[in-house]
Amino acid sequence: MTTGGVPVAFTVDQNHRDGYTVGAGIEYMFTPNWSIKGEYQYYNFGNTSFTSGPAPIVGSRFHDDEHTVKLGINYRFGWGGPVVAKY
Repeated sequence: MTTGGVPVAFTVDQNHRDGYTVGAGIEYMFTPNWSIKGEYQYYNFGNTSFTSGPAPIVGSRFHDDEHTVKLGINYRFGWGGPVVAKY
């Protein structure tokens, strides 16, 4: 936090917060070795309150949540191949 461009100290309530995560993803293999994927996750850890600092923020609260989106491309090397029993 800064006030007039100068960093200012502040504290928040020290309650330990448990939360939850919800998400989903999909992956599609478009060749034998290549695939693309997408994933979304939502994290929620409740609310936090400022207990000290500049007067305008003391007592105010903010919501501790986050949304993430991940996209990727994968290459599968195919080492080892399928396991086949030999008799």
